[in-house]
Amino acid sequence: MDFYTQKLFKRDTACPRRRKIPLGQNRNVEFDALSWILGFQAMFPLEIRNGLGKIKVLVTAPVEQVKDEDRRQHLEFIQNVITRMNSNSFQIKQIAVLIVTALLAVYATNKNDLFIFIGALPTLACWFMDAYYLKMERQFRGLYDDVIGVTNVQSVPPYGMDIKPYRLCYCDVLISPSMWFYPLIAIILIVSGCAVCSMGG
Repeated sequence: MDFYTQKLFKRDTACPRRRKIPLGQNRNVEFDALSWILGFQAMFPLEIRNGLGKIKVLVTAPVEQVKDEDRRQHLEFIQNVITRMNSNSFQIKQIAVLIVTALLAVYATNKNDLFIFIGALPTLACWFMDAYYLKMERQFRGLYDDVIGVTNVQSVPPYGMDIKPYRLCYCDVLISPSMWFYPLIAIILIVSGCAVCSMGG
């Protein structure tokens, strides 16, 4: 007979009244209903017994352990968002290169100088989009630093994802060194288009 079954059938002749402990003060309190169910867990299928074991772990887990687990999950959520923003930025760079390459291929086929200038427009559009995702990525990095205690911009609640307190100037992000790729490509296309037009004239 396991521990919970022994506890279920153990009789106390004095029958002392149980002392009530406020919720949250001690997470190691054994509930009578849970003890009664776990006492007969050998009668249940394996899937139900595994579920009851998880319930017992959640009920008897210390408060500090639960807080550390919540904090770890919170950091994981933030890191997933940062990774997604970084992935979006990389995909935008790929799209910009693909569009410019396609337009230059069309120019090589048709010898129409207009396609060189057209390539600068999607490049500039991708520049603004990439700057937006980079701005959000930096804001979530600020939130991550607050959660781990490196900075103290705001008091972050559990699982809080508010990035409004981390104000960044969009123009500063737009001219950051990681964004120089787009205006450089646009300038090269415009200068090349002008040179081709002058040579053709």
